[in-house]
Amino acid sequence: MTQDLDALVERINALWHKKQSSGLTPAEEEEQKRLREKYLSRIRDSVQGQLGGIRYTGHKNKKDKR
Repeated sequence: MTQDLDALVERINALWHKKQSSGLTPAEEEEQKRLREKYLSRIRDSVQGQLGGIRYTGHKNKKDKR
């Protein structure tokens, strides 16, 4: 997945640089939008997966005798 994500970021960056220098065609603008959404979706999924693995075990304080 890392290589896929790296390739995705590389293409997004290439389109951004082209947009800054000479502008994008409507097809390239659509591609840029689609790639950004795909990237954000993967990041969201990754964060949700990490948060889903967190378990609260309660506060453990040695001085607390309750």
